[in-house]
Amino acid sequence: MPTIQILNEKRYHLDVGRSILSLRKQEKLPYWRWEHRATLGHNGKTYMVFMDNGNILKNQFSKLYIEEITAKGLEFIENDELANELYRFAEEKGFAIMLPPMRKI
Repeated sequence: MPTIQILNEKRYHLDVGRSILSLRKQEKLPYWRWEHRATLGHNGKTYMVFMDNGNILKNQFSKLYIEEITAKGLEFIENDELANELYRFAEEKGFAIMLPPMRKI
């Protein structure tokens, strides 16, 4: 089985949300809601590891997502075994560690 590779581990904000409504809510936050944590490669496919900081104001934890990057955009990973393997890898490399969200300047 091919190994997972780190293609990009730079932390930066993502300007896009899942809907127009989330974009409007995101504009009012003092920090960026969606945050890139890493881009991974596995078996010729590319996956994005990103954090949703939208629940911090409710004293809840951020959520980590890993989705496949396709020509259509980000897509849910249907294979549970692969999703779990990518998540374990992201955890091992520290991409799932809770960090303060990136503040807007």
